[in-house]
Amino acid sequence: MKDFFKSLQTRYKESSPKGIPKHVLHSYMNLPGLIGDSFYRILDTNKDEYIDLNEFLNGLSRIYFGDFEDKLKFIFEMYDFDGNGKISKEDIRTMMSYIPMSTLAENEGLKEGFFTRNGGGFDAYYDRI
Repeated sequence: MKDFFKSLQTRYKESSPKGIPKHVLHSYMNLPGLIGDSFYRILDTNKDEYIDLNEFLNGLSRIYFGDFEDKLKFIFEMYDFDGNGKISKEDIRTMMSYIPMSTLAENEGLKEGFFTRNGGGFDAYYDRI
């Protein structure tokens, strides 16, 4: 893991001994905007705009080696944008807007209108949340 961290840390010309900057992690992880920002925010525990080795190892340990509670807390933190310990409807709407829905339809062979015909649809989605 240390070698992987060093590889990310020195990936660009403006590499810093402080750690991994946000744009490097974004380019490597390839997560959509807000989801990538949220992931970075959780890893950068000291809020210095860099992920140092300890933050990197602790964050990935939570994801890969944590128990169910650790993983659940990590996911909760991804949705709790303002850090108030609560997830609002707006937080969920915002997060859901960054999940690519077209891949679901393409991968499953679903046609446009499938969710509407089966009781779903855009309007019903807003009613449910």
